[in-house]
Amino acid sequence: MLDELGGITKLHGDRRTVEQANFAVLREPSMVSVLVETGFISNRDEERKLRSA
Repeated sequence: MLDELGGITKLHGDRRTVEQANFAVLREPSMVSVLVETGFISNRDEERKLRSA
């Protein structure tokens, strides 16, 4: 999956890490789930990058 999301490196460089957390959106579904965070629109620089990606 990380290989398929390779275009995200435009936003944060080559940070190919897998992290784990106890988020309800990952814990509650009855199927395999993935949460992909690419940036925050509250950060002006990241918002600009997201809009141009």
